[in-house]
Amino acid sequence: MLREITRVLYSLKRKWSFRCVYQHPSDVPESLDTRTGVVTRSYTPITIRKAIILPEQMQRSFIYDLAYIAANKNFTYGGLFDKGSRYFIIEAKDLHKHVPSDNDYIVYAEKVYSIKEIIDIGERAYMFRGVQVKNTEGLGVV
Repeated sequence: MLREITRVLYSLKRKWSFRCVYQHPSDVPESLDTRTGVVTRSYTPITIRKAIILPEQMQRSFIYDLAYIAANKNFTYGGLFDKGSRYFIIEAKDLHKHVPSDNDYIVYAEKVYSIKEIIDIGERAYMFRGVQVKNTEGLGVV
């Protein structure tokens, strides 16, 4: 079974592989500026030369204002935003013994994808569902 998974991963890497950067929080603790309240986090990048990156799925979402939901009043505010979802498959050996977590993120084509789901593929690879919010400025964590 593991040999078949390795064969399929190799075949997918030949057709759908691209370069991306996997970012995970470093062991250095966060620094907090008590005057401004800004928290500075440091991340350790891992460059993945051949990650299997599947096409992006785009979805339009809308969020109502809390006053509209809570009091059932007339519509006050809300917002439309585009949410892009994409799957990444990365071999476990490319992560250098790092155990993936939801605090990590992936940078691909200058876009930041937050990891929302992690699926272990037979101890050989991980499949990540990354979500990127479009139509927003300054929300990327780079």
